[in-house]
Amino acid sequence: MPQEYVNSTPGPVAGYSRDARDAAVAEYCREFRELQRLEREMVTDAEIVGNWRECMARLKAMEPAFLATLPRLKLSRCPYTGELVRGSVDIFGTGSPWWRDEGTVRNEFEGPPTLFAVDGALRLDGMPEESPFSVLPGPEKPFVITEILNRPEMRAVLQAMPIAGGTIWWMAYFAYPMVTDHARVNDYARDCYTILLDSGTRISYSDAYPDFLLNFDLAPWVKSGKLLWISPGDIAMKLHATSDGCPYLNLPGETRRQIIVGNWKGWLGELREPMDDSLVRKMDPEMEKRFQKGLAYVKEGGTNG
Repeated sequence: MPQEYVNSTPGPVAGYSRDARDAAVAEYCREFRELQRLEREMVTDAEIVGNWRECMARLKAMEPAFLATLPRLKLSRCPYTGELVRGSVDIFGTGSPWWRDEGTVRNEFEGPPTLFAVDGALRLDGMPEESPFSVLPGPEKPFVITEILNRPEMRAVLQAMPIAGGTIWWMAYFAYPMVTDHARVNDYARDCYTILLDSGTRISYSDAYPDFLLNFDLAPWVKSGKLLWISPGDIAMKLHATSDGCPYLNLPGETRRQIIVGNWKGWLGELREPMDDSLVRKMDPEMEKRFQKGLAYVKEGGTNG
């Protein structure tokens, strides 16, 4: 089992190699760019559709090798049970498929039955890592979702985690008893969340909250006992329930949600439908026409109509 990582610096992680991660990401991105090329050229042509399917299969086969390069981290601790929330996270940069908003390549977060949702925010100190994906890492500072935390069953825990070139703030929500009649929120930097059924099957849902429900005034939530926090770099992951000494209050940063495309960073709302290659297609109506025609061809099973 991979070693766990909790540290105050995004430096070397025992048992993991930045070089190995970068090599896996570079291979994946090369193949993904080929997939984008095929999608742009896609028409009702059996050879191109066949190449597209082969490319998709190669990308899928690359996922285990990429995931093996990521450390398994302690993300939070449940205030009801004391159990930890863990997950493999790409702390080496934002240019990998772990950060891709559509078709994210990552393992599911692991936590106690009280874990309701895992959200987050990101502040980068410089330029994002370049990639062919669009990334939706949230605002630049931590927040809570009023609609969720107002529930009497709900409490949240905040923790900071350094990554290469920035900081992630994890906001994990816990419910006791578990809430089943309320919209969740998508897993951090992902376009969905999954639920494990009693049958062992995972199903995906998508829930997003409007910006006006993001509350960046954290002090009242800490004082009320609804929002707990963990000190940055605390290996013991000790929960604190007081505003005294809380390092997460009144932090600087944008409250608008970020979007990263390539190595460009902007704000969600400046662009619509931030799909991986939609920016290119929007500027070329003929390319969009060919793409939609080819996509319909694939969905129909590759039959000529």
